[in-house]
Amino acid sequence: MLNKYRPTAYKNNHNITKESHLAVLGKYIAVIFVILFGIFIIFEGVAYYAVNYMPLKKEAELFGDIDLGLGRTNPKQTEYVQKVLDKINPNDFKYKVQVVCDDDFNAFALMGGKIYILSGLLKKIDNENELSFVLAHEMSHIKNRDVMKQVISNMPVQIMYVLFAGAPVNVDGLNNAIRMPFSKEVEIKADTKALEIMHKKYDHVDGALSFLNKTDKEYLSFLTTFSDHPSTKSRKMNVQKIIKKNGYKNGEVVGVDKVLMGSCQ
Repeated sequence: MLNKYRPTAYKNNHNITKESHLAVLGKYIAVIFVILFGIFIIFEGVAYYAVNYMPLKKEAELFGDIDLGLGRTNPKQTEYVQKVLDKINPNDFKYKVQVVCDDDFNAFALMGGKIYILSGLLKKIDNENELSFVLAHEMSHIKNRDVMKQVISNMPVQIMYVLFAGAPVNVDGLNNAIRMPFSKEVEIKADTKALEIMHKKYDHVDGALSFLNKTDKEYLSFLTTFSDHPSTKSRKMNVQKIIKKNGYKNGEVVGVDKVLMGSCQ
């Protein structure tokens, strides 16, 4: 049995603490932890504010070369989708797309202006307009700095090292961070901008609602249950409201090469 700690008695009223050395050390560690946590919170707040003023070109310089290592890509599909992306891009900034051979129904944006489209999504695309809605939506996430802000929230220490020390990005952590669902407010803003881009290019927004009808309901249902990501039904309702509010009209859609879109080899 261990003896209870008893401070050594000193004569002449020396100022000696009655606490054990471990207890004092624990308090110092706790204080240091609180200080570091406060620094990270301040950094996140400053970064959230500052990232809105960082030029996309600068963001591309810092993060544009990141490779998530998602697997095999399809050059022909990538070339085609890139042409559609360039066609609807309203900015001088060059967005880059990459088609990954993966049966999942998904698309997501990365910092630095890169967009990933999985071949499982391309297989369900029936026309260029549906594809344009997907690309415009992801472009809007990049333009609105949604991706950068999400990564800052989930990887504050890593991003601090990248920005101030030039350290390499942890790809696994980044991959997990960018795949996390956005909030309803963020998704509504991206959909609103995507519809604006579509209307500017095609003079109508046909393809947006037809694409949402194809979304993986089981996947989105999971996201809605465990986050505030909007369900398919909620997104469709919001898109319909935006279309009605802005007076967007129906129009003729542009076809796609279904053989090319359906094969990732």
